[in-house]
Amino acid sequence: MQVARLFWKLGYWVIGPGDVTVTYTQEIPPLKSGLAAVVRRVPLLIEIAQWFYRLRLAHPTVGVVGVITDDEGRILLVEHIFHPKHPWGLPGGWMERGEGPEETLKRELVEEIGLQVTIRRPLLVRRKNGYEHLDMAFLCEPQGEVHEVSAELLRFQWFRPDELPPLSDFHTQAVEEALRVFEVVR
Repeated sequence: MQVARLFWKLGYWVIGPGDVTVTYTQEIPPLKSGLAAVVRRVPLLIEIAQWFYRLRLAHPTVGVVGVITDDEGRILLVEHIFHPKHPWGLPGGWMERGEGPEETLKRELVEEIGLQVTIRRPLLVRRKNGYEHLDMAFLCEPQGEVHEVSAELLRFQWFRPDELPPLSDFHTQAVEEALRVFEVVR
């Protein structure tokens, strides 16, 4: 079995698996190759540099909601204490550091209404104008029943799509997208 070898020969990279030789003729400046060698020997250096670089990147907040439907085609809404313009809305919450959107949604649903769900698919992602904030909606299937509501909620209720109370624009769009998905599946 022949083993590929990597050589530095006269300023050129030469890669050869035995008797076949391919020459890469682009010269690599010594500063670049030296830096690459240091980073490869001490990978922690690049991790620290990336951490500082990330400080200057955008850090939007992310909110996730679930469009949860039951066997009768009804949609689960919750009435929020702290949402004065549109008290009724889809259940969900804000993503914490180190979480993914699906993980956030599952955590929030257990915290807010004691409900486990299976996330079926993403429905909608939207940037909120004027803010560093992303909203995400997922289509979910309940695994069990709602057990209780958290201190930030007044109550929950299942609504037929034609009986929904006024919702925020994003929640309305998420429900409409879920209904479109159901039409395609039928």
